[in-house]
Amino acid sequence: MKKFLLTIAIAATTLVSMAQTTSYTGNLVVALNDFPMPAQEETIIVENNNGTYTLRLNNLILNDGEGEIMPVGNIVLNDLTAEEENGINTIDAEQTTIITPGDDSKLPADSYWMEFEEGVPVKLNAKFTDSNLECKIDIDLVIMQVSVTFNGENTTDIKNIVVESKPKNIFDLTGRRIETITTPGIYIIDGKKVIIK
Repeated sequence: MKKFLLTIAIAATTLVSMAQTTSYTGNLVVALNDFPMPAQEETIIVENNNGTYTLRLNNLILNDGEGEIMPVGNIVLNDLTAEEENGINTIDAEQTTIITPGDDSKLPADSYWMEFEEGVPVKLNAKFTDSNLECKIDIDLVIMQVSVTFNGENTTDIKNIVVESKPKNIFDLTGRRIETITTPGIYIIDGKKVIIK
């Protein structure tokens, strides 16, 4: 019985300690020296390693929209910490990372042009939930600045949610309290002057 309980305890510990991996597929735009390239669909992987995160953008390929491609490689950012508020995780980080050749079987291994073994400075700003990721990755290559935006303008469930509620106090300019606004004019709504057209 003790062996059985020990086996269950070890299995439970192993499951808890395993990284939780989430893949996000979305719209990715790369800008070289502030010149944006056409949007492309890409996948970014975020791993939760018991409180720290790893962000992976594998097999990044720049596409000029006219049939020319430039394989970049794999960008991996490790040991990221996130702040959580209202179910939204936010990461703001700067670190040096190594861009490694990708492993896309459709491309020759030597076609990846951005291998930097010494590492490059990278700045990451990301917001994510279980179902959505929005991020910007700035890479300083000295010879050029690369900016990668993922779901930058298309994210809907991460933006601040504004709940409109019915105003509590509505007054006309004569000071009379009214329940609903039925005609255009100037009103005092919850202590603020509002023009209704």
